[in-house]
Amino acid sequence: MSSGNPKSGRKILRALSPKDYASTAPTTTECQKIDTKGFRWAQFVIVSGALTGSSIACVVSDSNDNFVGDPAVAVTGATFTTLASANDDVIHSVVIDLTKCKRYLQLTFTTTMTVGNMAAICILSHAADSAYIGTGGVDASVDALVV
Repeated sequence: MSSGNPKSGRKILRALSPKDYASTAPTTTECQKIDTKGFRWAQFVIVSGALTGSSIACVVSDSNDNFVGDPAVAVTGATFTTLASANDDVIHSVVIDLTKCKRYLQLTFTTTMTVGNMAAICILSHAADSAYIGTGGVDASVDALVV
C-alpha cells in the first residue's frame, strides 16, 4: 500500500454488468470506461457462465480522452483467451502495466455466440502516493491495514 489511507492502495470497479449477452457482443455502452489516473496496475477479470455458439473474443482497449475523440485501440498483449462453449464457466484475467498504455481502459468484445452469460471487474492497484486516486466507481474493501 502506498500510504496510510486504506482506500488509496486498490480500487475495484465494475467493467461489465452480469448479463446474458445473447446473440450479440457487449456494446461499448455496456462496457464501463475505467479511469486509471493515479494507479500503476489494472487487472481485468471476466467470469463467464454458460456459453453457447462459436466464440467470443475480448481485448482491453485504451484512449487518452475517455473514448470521446481518441478512438479505442487494443492494448498490446491485453487479449483474453477466446471464450468458447468448450471452456465456459471459467475465470479469465489480464494484468496491464499502466505505464505502457493510455489513461482510459475499456473491454472490447466481438462475438458469434448465441448465449453468453458473463460479467467483469477491473481491479486498479498500487496507487500513487497522492490524494487523487482516480474517478468513478466504488472504492475497494480493505482486507487489512497494518501501520
